[in-house]
Amino acid sequence: MAAMQTALKKLVAAPDADGFETLLTADERRKVIEELLEASADATLKAAVLTLLACKGESASMVDDFSTVLLEKATHCALPDCCDIVGTGGDGKNTLNISTPASLIAAAMGLTVAKHGNRSASSNSGSADVIEHLGACLTLTPEQVEAVASKTRYAFIFAPCFHPSLKCLAPIRKQLGIKTVFNIVGPLLNPAGPRFMLAGVGKRDKVDLIVSAFERKSKHTALKVLVVHSEDGLDKISPVVPTHSWLVESGQVTKYTLLKPADFGLAPSAEDTTGMLYYEGGGSPVENAAMILSVLDGGRGVVADFVCVQAAALAHVAGKGTLGECMQLARAAVRDGAARKLVDDYASASTQVAKDRSTDILARIIKRRAVDVHLARLRLPFESLEARVRDGALAATLNLAAIFDAHAALGKVGICAELKRASPSEGHIASSDLVALGKAYATAGVQVISVLTEPVWFQGSLDVMQNVRQAVDSVAKRPAILRKDFIFSKYQVLEARQHGADSLLLIVAAMGAMEEHGESLKGLIEYSRKWDMEPLVEVVSEEEVDTALSAGAKVIGVNNRDLKTFKVDLNRTGALKRYAETKHPPSALKGVHWLALSGISTSEHVQAVKNLKASGVLVGTSLMRSDDPAKMISVCLRFIR
Repeated sequence: MAAMQTALKKLVAAPDADGFETLLTADERRKVIEELLEASADATLKAAVLTLLACKGESASMVDDFSTVLLEKATHCALPDCCDIVGTGGDGKNTLNISTPASLIAAAMGLTVAKHGNRSASSNSGSADVIEHLGACLTLTPEQVEAVASKTRYAFIFAPCFHPSLKCLAPIRKQLGIKTVFNIVGPLLNPAGPRFMLAGVGKRDKVDLIVSAFERKSKHTALKVLVVHSEDGLDKISPVVPTHSWLVESGQVTKYTLLKPADFGLAPSAEDTTGMLYYEGGGSPVENAAMILSVLDGGRGVVADFVCVQAAALAHVAGKGTLGECMQLARAAVRDGAARKLVDDYASASTQVAKDRSTDILARIIKRRAVDVHLARLRLPFESLEARVRDGALAATLNLAAIFDAHAALGKVGICAELKRASPSEGHIASSDLVALGKAYATAGVQVISVLTEPVWFQGSLDVMQNVRQAVDSVAKRPAILRKDFIFSKYQVLEARQHGADSLLLIVAAMGAMEEHGESLKGLIEYSRKWDMEPLVEVVSEEEVDTALSAGAKVIGVNNRDLKTFKVDLNRTGALKRYAETKHPPSALKGVHWLALSGISTSEHVQAVKNLKASGVLVGTSLMRSDDPAKMISVCLRFIR
């Protein structure tokens, strides 16, 4: 701590004009920075140093000193000729999160993008918050980042994972509540070492500082960066007013052209559209992520222009053409669906490489589904959907509990056959015609067909479920159709009914999301029944069994797979059923059916479930991968009847 104490004495005693680089030698400055990054160093001293440095004001030399030490201590990854879009933030404009969708479009244009980001510091939603709500796994190792980038040309580099030395400063910076040098140095800290960058500066009086810092950096690297600051004060290129820019390369700075909307092929607007770029507080992660999907789904208007302009400018810096030509490339990446596809591909790929790290896949899937539901409600509000379902010609449903009642009376175990193209634990499973396969399941005699409707990790859709329902309607004693998804809102219940489901899955572990959306497990069970759907309620623990029973569940499925580790324990179904029979009175269990979910792959597994006196089993991946699913179903039926 000697270096910080020495620095404090010199900084306090010096005139206001004397700064970090004039009062301390290069060796002293380095030692101060290193002590700031030591977890064991005194927090009070750290706070004092950071406060005094902020009062003295940052300089290009200070930023260079800090970035040099931080990059030396960082964990690096190798992504040759990669690009990044960054901003200093702090422009106070509360704009939508623009750099994230712009970076995705840039990757879809053929650039290799290493998006360096963190959770929000000054608004409600940072780039990490947004990309996480789009389904990405943040906590990747350098090797995993490189593996995902090799598949998708895109990588999100989560700053805390690559700059562990900054962790000890986070609580101090938060408690101080002031801007420090770390707010300025961020754009220079990408551990992938970008070759091309678009860097926005939110405060005009900080532009020279950032430009000088990049100038120093570019003297000994291959970096080429376009620094921008718009006339309306954005740390981005504005789609509605001119933007000042500076090109930095090989230690040289060129005051670049004044970038005008017309340079990107944008016509002047007859009305003030700038308000459309903002959310109060910058918008929540859900709102921002929904906006991104809306833009990448082909949305037009000033927000789409705002996003595409940034991607086009980055491509221009990387030598892909003029600003106008690159704008057309950006539009094409959206129009042909490449950018939208990349969102889901990255979420899936990052999950696959990280699956051995026990990441909480359930939480990430639910965050993404919250975005999907938010976007769906923007397009069709809840009241409108409810009226459409209420006034529509709905087909009659089959009651899930009644199906298992009938089988139990005959001493039989029902089979729920699953339709899915992929899963987080297995990745791609099959490319089968799911509608034809569903009809084959029905003809073979299954009692329930579970259709995955989650689009990213399971590659499902409501339309496929609806088509399966229509295909099995012609089968005598058709099976019930169950919507299997991550459901936490009444809106999703209505979607299920609208698309022909007889039942739907409710996951007790998703109760947190239900509560965030003003719902409860009991409320969703009752709302499902209002629309003639008896839900299947999934549990994984004794506590969840208690919760399901107290909420009034009549069909309880025990997930034998741990959703955090993907490990399967086939004994869980029996253990939780025995627990319920021991803990709860017979009256509470009357009419309750138990199903074994996950890990059922052989007829012997099915027989074991029958021995537990369970009502049914769900057979998924093994059935999808079977060369003859109908034969496999037939064998299982012989074992259990």
